[in-house]
Amino acid sequence: MKIQSNVNGEYLHSFVLTDEMTTKSVFGSTGVFWRGAMFAIIGEDKLFLKGGGWLDEWFSEFNCKRFVLKKKNSTSTVNYFDITQLAINHHSYVEAMVYSSRHLATRHYDYSHSAESRRLRELANMNISLERMLKKSGIYSVKELYSLGAERAFTKVKAKYYGQATDVKCLLKIYGAIHGCHWQLIQQPKIEQLLKNVDELERAEH
Repeated sequence: MKIQSNVNGEYLHSFVLTDEMTTKSVFGSTGVFWRGAMFAIIGEDKLFLKGGGWLDEWFSEFNCKRFVLKKKNSTSTVNYFDITQLAINHHSYVEAMVYSSRHLATRHYDYSHSAESRRLRELANMNISLERMLKKSGIYSVKELYSLGAERAFTKVKAKYYGQATDVKCLLKIYGAIHGCHWQLIQQPKIEQLLKNVDELERAEH
């Protein structure tokens, strides 16, 4: 994949864009993404790499300036560093910089989208009432909810709140929370399968 830009012939050889990468317009320039994480900006014939952690100090040692985001009535800087001159001059560290920026950005992205970093209230279909019911049933984190699955989580809630707001809607909301979909969009065959699984779990526990 190639980005049509005047800088291509000068230094993009050091910044090979594979089929695994995608691009889209950001900040009026072109953002480069790998595994969902944006780690570079190409715009105004310049190449910027995402910083973060120890990378900020490394880029600063080479006097790499941050990307300036121009707004309607103001400007601000974002944590992407201009490595254009280093790339044009074939600096030996450019490849390592690209690699490090890409992998650090991806690691941050993966964590921010992981169960460990999310709270129950951030999941689909989740409201204060359902979150409270889960926690009082011993399910305190997204990781625990994912590990249990919708059916087991629902049986725990049902055991704690027997006869209280534990109808099929509660089960569907938990399933939707885990799978990132609105509970009303769950199709009937899936609903029937969920109810069957719950029934089998409850039979096995008695």
